[in-house]
Amino acid sequence: MRIALLSEHASPLADLGGVDADGENIAIAHVARCLVEEGHEVDVLTRRDAPRQPPVVTMLPGLRVLHLDAGPAGFVRDEDLPRWMPAFAAACLEACSQGLRYDVVHADSPRSAQVAALLKRRLGLPFVMNASPSDPDGDDIADDTEEGIEDEADAVVNYRAFTGFDPLAFAPMSRAEARSAAAIAPDAFVVLQRGCAQPRDGGENVLRAFALLGADARLVIAFDDVAGDQLPCSLECQRLAAIARRLGVAARVDFLGRGDAESRRRLACAANVFVSTPWHAPLGASPLQAMACGTPVIAADAGGEQHAVLDGVTGFLVPSNDPAALAVHLGYLHDHPALARALGLAGLRRARTMFTWEAVAAQLAETYRQLLPTLPRADGSGRRSHLRLVPRERGLGTTSSSAGLAGR
Repeated sequence: MRIALLSEHASPLADLGGVDADGENIAIAHVARCLVEEGHEVDVLTRRDAPRQPPVVTMLPGLRVLHLDAGPAGFVRDEDLPRWMPAFAAACLEACSQGLRYDVVHADSPRSAQVAALLKRRLGLPFVMNASPSDPDGDDIADDTEEGIEDEADAVVNYRAFTGFDPLAFAPMSRAEARSAAAIAPDAFVVLQRGCAQPRDGGENVLRAFALLGADARLVIAFDDVAGDQLPCSLECQRLAAIARRLGVAARVDFLGRGDAESRRRLACAANVFVSTPWHAPLGASPLQAMACGTPVIAADAGGEQHAVLDGVTGFLVPSNDPAALAVHLGYLHDHPALARALGLAGLRRARTMFTWEAVAAQLAETYRQLLPTLPRADGSGRRSHLRLVPRERGLGTTSSSAGLAGR
């Protein structure tokens, strides 16, 4: 198949941790590479975000990144991107009208799905879209453009189904070896939380639970988006450090900055338990990486985490903002190390079976393949079936933003 991945804001060429890069660009890079390794051809259509970017970059044979002019050739904040989506849609339509041929289009966000819907209406291209994450109350945390677009999509896949891990980068290692490399005491009960330096990632919830734990333990809070030498300047790090002091646990809490994949692996292998209880719904990459290292995970019972963690099998699911509940489960794993090891091994098996990038790409390719036999024939007959791979959680209707783009 020839596949177009639409991503107006996350380029697979972006550096992880850069000003315009997050975990999504890594997901796109891995998924695209694995699709090519399966024999497909993939173009990633994204917005030009640097003046000297060439129009086309070949990452490897069969995988290209197309930089399209849509707004300034520089960083644009996520909240400002809707302004430039009509230009991105026009650029995609022009590119596809001038000789680019695709069997299917995959939009990585509701905003990109608006563009994919336009390509479907104008060029007859079937499209798949990622449903956006929702917070625990079911409210869309991205924007309201998803409504209505889902009805036009030929397939809607769970946003967390676009999440995986690299088994060459994340795998178990001796806890003693990991702790020696990470300078962590060999006998401590270590709780690890990894995420972004944002309140919604749940650091305060973990801190308050840790203060209730009562056991002799250490808490490591690692930020994926702050360099180590910038920790003193991070407002979230300052806020959490102040909370730790008020709770009387500051001496047992360590804050770490962004590390490479090997340091993240060592931290996960060194920890007794990994905790992820954000009150929004991220991709769930960090819990998957911890599971791939054989570490049990306590996660929020909403969003991406509940897609990755099986409650009572690979770890535990708890409310995202309930320190007391989290403390109870931490204490239980502290008191039952054999259970913790069993949960960790089950998580390792689940991660390797379902969440390697190869497995993710294979599932997506099968979704694309299901659309192709029912493409409309030249005489106009035939209909595409609609595949819905996520539950419909809310009513849908056409929004003003989607209608405006549709009219271009």
